[in-house]
Amino acid sequence: MARKKKASQAQVEEQEEKKDTLLNQVLSLVEHFVSYFELLFLYIQKTIQKKIQVGFIITIAILYMLFLKVVGSVLIIMATYFALLKYFNGDHILTGLSLGSGIMILSFILLAVLIKKIV
Repeated sequence: MARKKKASQAQVEEQEEKKDTLLNQVLSLVEHFVSYFELLFLYIQKTIQKKIQVGFIITIAILYMLFLKVVGSVLIIMATYFALLKYFNGDHILTGLSLGSGIMILSFILLAVLIKKIV
């Protein structure tokens, strides 16, 4: 009987060791998964931050270019106004009417070209 108890105790200890090693392996596997997802999260966070920074810079550049286009357009219209004012010998009504008509005709022409390209 003593041998059976020793043998059964040895088997029990062996089974407990197997359970401990199996548990350690499972815990190690879970730890690897957690570290993988942490690394993946950090990579995604870094990528998103870069995209936000690039988007912010592009937005500022576009706004700056639009501002320069508006200022340039105003200066061109102003120069055209003064040239027409000199041409019409200081008559502001004829100058404004000519410039307004010219801009309106130009906008209709550009709109027609745009519609032809779309359709």
